Order: sequence, then C-alpha cells, then structure tokens
Amino acid sequence: MAIKMKPASYGPVIVRMNNEGVLQFATLDSEFTSTPSLDSPAMTLLYSIASCMVLSLQMVAKRQKIELEPFTFEVICHKGEDLPAHFSRYEIALSRSVHSDLEVAKKLLKDAKAICTISNSMAGTFELSIKD
Repeated sequence: MAIKMKPASYGPVIVRMNNEGVLQFATLDSEFTSTPSLDSPAMTLLYSIASCMVLSLQMVAKRQKIELEPFTFEVICHKGEDLPAHFSRYEIALSRSVHSDLEVAKKLLKDAKAICTISNSMAGTFELSIKD
C-alpha cells in the first residue's frame, strides 16, 4: 500500500509591478511590499514563479506592441499525494485588468507562461486562468 501525503496548499501569493518598475509582493492578508515575506521555501518558490510571470508578460507585451494596464499574478501550489513530497499542481491567475480585450489577455497569459523560465523548470501541471 502506497503512503499518501496529507493534502496541502500554499498561497496565494500576489505579485505586481508598480509605476516605478519595482516588483511588489503580497498575500491575501497583507499589504504590498517591496520585499516578499520568506516565511517558508514554498512561499519563496511561489513568489519566484509569480515574479517571473510578471516579467515574462511584460516582455511578451513589449514584443507584440500591446499596451498593458496595471495587473497582478496570483500563484497557488498544491502538494502531491504520493511520496516523495513534491508540488504536483500550480494555479496561476492573471488579473482581468491587464487588457480590455479578454482574448488578448488570455494570449498574453499563455505566451508569458511559454517563456517563464522558473515555471518551465518546475515539474507538475499548471492551470492558467484570468481572474476578475
């Protein structure tokens, strides 16, 4: 009989870039700051994924000459149920505010994920969504 791990999730963490081009970090119960809270390695990993997604989306938009509105990324991860302990699933949500055209927002999200070095280095599945 295989040993099952207790289900656990981490996050969400939230990352955005302010008007001065500085990444800012938060959780649902904290204010944005210029440095992420490094409470655990799991949270550090989530902030890394979200930061990479912010920068990747900006690169994609610049290449495609698409004007962006202020936006955030939220990232959650879920532990796998089997040993060894690992994260098996990630949820990445881009705020709907990024662009007025929903189809453009979806394409930006997909294209940003395609070039995000951090998320592309991770095992597991990624669920991408646009969050209202």
